[in-house]
Amino acid sequence: MKIESTPKPVLGTNSYDCWSLYMTEEIALRAIDIFVKKLKPHGYEYFCFDAAWYCDDPFHAERDPERKGSNELDEFGRWNASKVKFPHGLKFITDYCHANGIKFGIHFFRGIPKLAVERNTKIMGIDLHAGDIIDTINTCEWGVPNYGVDMSKPGAQEYYDSVIRYFDENGVDFLKVDDITESPDEIAAVGRAIEKASRPIFLSLSPGDRSCRCNLPVYRKYANMLRISGDVWDRPDDIHKRFTRWDIFENQSGPDCWMDLDMVPFGELQSYIPEGVVLDVPHDLDRRRRSRLNMEQKRTFITQHALSATPILYGGNLEKTDDDEFALLTNPEMLKCNQNGIMGKQIFGQRYLSIYQTPDRNDPAHGWLGLFNIGWEERPIRFKVSDLNLPEGVDAASLNDVWTGRKLEVNGDTVTVTLKELECYFIAY
Repeated sequence: MKIESTPKPVLGTNSYDCWSLYMTEEIALRAIDIFVKKLKPHGYEYFCFDAAWYCDDPFHAERDPERKGSNELDEFGRWNASKVKFPHGLKFITDYCHANGIKFGIHFFRGIPKLAVERNTKIMGIDLHAGDIIDTINTCEWGVPNYGVDMSKPGAQEYYDSVIRYFDENGVDFLKVDDITESPDEIAAVGRAIEKASRPIFLSLSPGDRSCRCNLPVYRKYANMLRISGDVWDRPDDIHKRFTRWDIFENQSGPDCWMDLDMVPFGELQSYIPEGVVLDVPHDLDRRRRSRLNMEQKRTFITQHALSATPILYGGNLEKTDDDEFALLTNPEMLKCNQNGIMGKQIFGQRYLSIYQTPDRNDPAHGWLGLFNIGWEERPIRFKVSDLNLPEGVDAASLNDVWTGRKLEVNGDTVTVTLKELECYFIAY
């Protein structure tokens, strides 16, 4: 059944930034233990896998289509967990999460596996086959081994019902469905299938770079969470990208569907790549590394999450996360602002400064501000006290940055802040 609404943005982790297609049972169990110790006490709830959990050898399966045997597919054309990666099965992981009082999430791609069409597998419960429902034109642009599903064809809904049934039977609490934000008919099919499930399932839609406001009624009707940005990594440019997407969707987030600015890329990333190896990939995300964001940029990044009330899904390797990074993820004031559940808005902007404000849901006389240096060098920035839009009775000179304790420099009606590139003041008032 669909989770009708969630009063607060979800808190959790996702394995993609560190383990990409290479998560295993052994890694997962270690990460769950750290999650329970370090994050669960602060309200984090969802432990999520990303792609290729059904693939024994994703590196070769992606590059050599003939190695289809490395993918686990059942008689009804549904991906099953790889027996190599997960020898005890998917439910072993979900049971371990539930026994520790947390929830489990998993990724899958829109559509039906091309391998299912090649084998002409049956659709569960009816006398139709995979080839009867495919859409060979509406396929994923980045090489995923699936066809789209033509929802006008008999058996199409039954196929999605069977996929959701698999996740339901395996105890999955959270589904991240990829390559689907531009396919409203298939969003509806997944949503209808979830409504038939025996237990609540949280639905998250990806990717976000082409999520469209025109489809918001469909997103809201069926989903709990919508990616509104493309993939975000540990690049300063991506911080700017997040501001742009936040501004476009600033009035749209809430308990019926949270707008998502993607994962938090702190800690060790690309952990599956051996030390010193550089992959031949068409971008700069080609090696195992520590997050390249400096501490000021990390504070800005997580402050964006707080003020925009975007779900927080940590993407780094939990085994290689530093205490100062856990401190950012679990800061009480940051979480209070995020869990307040109101997507803040830009209230002032000039060449180097953007100010965002989020009111306290229960007390409009209080709230939070973010003062962001959106330039590329350290500089003193001046603006008027009135630009802070403070409630009557709040003295600007009494306010300080949550992260460093620095007070605002106020002289008459002028405020001066000195900020490094992409640094911020995060203020509770």
